[in-house]
Amino acid sequence: METKNFVTSEIIIGRLTKRLIIAALLPVMNAKGQIEFIIGLGADLDRLNEIAAAARAQYNGLLLVLDSNGRVIANLPRLANGEISRDFDEPAIIEKLLHTNASIVRTSDRGGVRRIFGVKQLPNGQIVAVGLAREAVLAPVERAFRVDLLFLLLVAAASVMAALLVAEFGVLRGVRLLKAAALRLKAGKMGLRVNLPVFVAAELHDLSRTYNSMTAEFERLAYLDRLTGLPNRRYLERQLAGRNDNDKHSRQAVLAIDLDGFKPVNDTHGHAVGDRVLVAVARRIAGVIAERGLLARVGGDEFVAVLPLPGGECREVARALGEQIRAAMEIAFEVDHVTFAMGCSIGIAVVPDDATSLAGALVAADGALYEAKRAGRNCVIDNAPPLAEGLPEPGKKHPHWTALEFSDPV
Repeated sequence: METKNFVTSEIIIGRLTKRLIIAALLPVMNAKGQIEFIIGLGADLDRLNEIAAAARAQYNGLLLVLDSNGRVIANLPRLANGEISRDFDEPAIIEKLLHTNASIVRTSDRGGVRRIFGVKQLPNGQIVAVGLAREAVLAPVERAFRVDLLFLLLVAAASVMAALLVAEFGVLRGVRLLKAAALRLKAGKMGLRVNLPVFVAAELHDLSRTYNSMTAEFERLAYLDRLTGLPNRRYLERQLAGRNDNDKHSRQAVLAIDLDGFKPVNDTHGHAVGDRVLVAVARRIAGVIAERGLLARVGGDEFVAVLPLPGGECREVARALGEQIRAAMEIAFEVDHVTFAMGCSIGIAVVPDDATSLAGALVAADGALYEAKRAGRNCVIDNAPPLAEGLPEPGKKHPHWTALEFSDPV
């Protein structure tokens, strides 16, 4: 009547029903602002007891209703006889609930039970607090957390394993293959290429292509004679070592070629002119051999040709080729407007007639070349004396034969 506003009572307990009730009054004004009548409302709050009973059963919970002075209006759920208890002998908890501004309060009672309270302050100053046992509330959360944590650990382990597999197959294996190839190249074993599996990282495929290109360039520099562009001694050794010398049906001829009268070219006109003469000589011999065999420069003015004899061709074919080379060399060379006349001596050996291997045939051909030099030069000899004749004493070298050392096949 004094405020002319809507008001509510505190939570009260009916004297007859013993139920929780809140009374509310709403004044209705006339045009002059005077109260004509008042609407009264009584609300039964027994639902609070049902909430408290459910909280007690599932979470060892309780529901407290306090007035603004901290007196316990109700401690729910009801007692066994149906009465509403107003006792709660936990002054520390009541004090904390009464003076908190938070909506959640964590406390422990004298028995050591830890509770989490949800606190709501009503407009009239009363406080409703629902307390649940912490272990009962958090146990499902902790179980779910442990399950989620285990799942995350499994996912992390799987991710690590996947990363290791990707690293192993996508990176590390490719790196090991490239490293092994580099070590082989360092050991002088050329002719090898790196072929990475398709699942290796694309960047390593790019690196392998660069490595293969680099190796090819190394081989070109290592196996080609820089002056004439012909294969060099190292390439010849590699090719002879890699040939299948055990095939009895494979007939091959080896021609050892040495220029006659080349030394005066260098002595008279200098090494620059001599080099240009050697280039012209190499081109002329290569033109005679064409695609029929391999031609290599193995020394200053020494060349070796390896000629397959398919279909059981006889040594006369090799001798005919040697005569063509000798005849071609008799034609004078003109370099820097200077004419040079020279010839060549050629020794021939045939596998398997003169030696069981190409390496042995090369030594036999060099012996035949030595005989051609002794016979007056500018001739072809294809029947060297037996290798056992005239061998040097142990520890001494033959005065003319070129001893090539052959490495293992690569």
